[in-house]
Amino acid sequence: MKTLLEKYIEASQQYVEKEKLNKDAIGIVVSGSMKYATIDKNSDIDIYVILDPKCDYRERGNLWIHGIEVEYFKNPPAQIKRYFEQEKKSPHTAHMLAYGEVAYAASEIVNELVAMAKTIIGEKPQKLKDVEIEFEKYFIDDYYKDLEDALLNEDPLGVKTIRAKIINRSIDIFCKVNQIRRAKDKRLSKQIAHLDGDFHRIILEALSEDWDQERSLEKLRTKVEKLLGGRRTAEWKLRSGLDL
Repeated sequence: MKTLLEKYIEASQQYVEKEKLNKDAIGIVVSGSMKYATIDKNSDIDIYVILDPKCDYRERGNLWIHGIEVEYFKNPPAQIKRYFEQEKKSPHTAHMLAYGEVAYAASEIVNELVAMAKTIIGEKPQKLKDVEIEFEKYFIDDYYKDLEDALLNEDPLGVKTIRAKIINRSIDIFCKVNQIRRAKDKRLSKQIAHLDGDFHRIILEALSEDWDQERSLEKLRTKVEKLLGGRRTAEWKLRSGLDL
């Protein structure tokens, strides 16, 4: 009986062989969970098809091969480079090309794009600017004020919704301060635990705490505000140029 990984490899190869016959395709990169043999029940195969520079279209879709979902992305080089520019804060396209495996390359353009993607991924995310830190302090402070109001109003739906926002924003801040790119949610626990066991423990406590309790959330607030260099001041002002 074939293993799950073998089934994924077979489905991937079948798609690649079919796509090689596409006259518009000059390169194919196989990415996603299969590349690292970290396949879960609902994992799919991500395949990036690099189109001829003359192509004036892009395409994205999914299909099924022997019960395995294949998600594909088709773009010409100019569009891929455009994505590189647009996705600097969250380089999805660069990630697929940098960590994928080139299964087909009919042009040197393919290797050039992969090299560009690896350069992008190799760069650490920029440190938070002072103005960005102040905005993060503002949002965290605002969430906790809303949480207090929802608790006073004995509103469990409001409390749970705001708690989820606080936890999610706190994880974002943790990743930004540590200059790392946030992993997929299903792999987030391992990423956080590896970097900071204490932060990981506080997050888990906050997730399991009853809706009308605040002890773990206060610990989380203290941790996050320490990452940001302190709590938001009572009064603040921000002036900047126009964004026109």
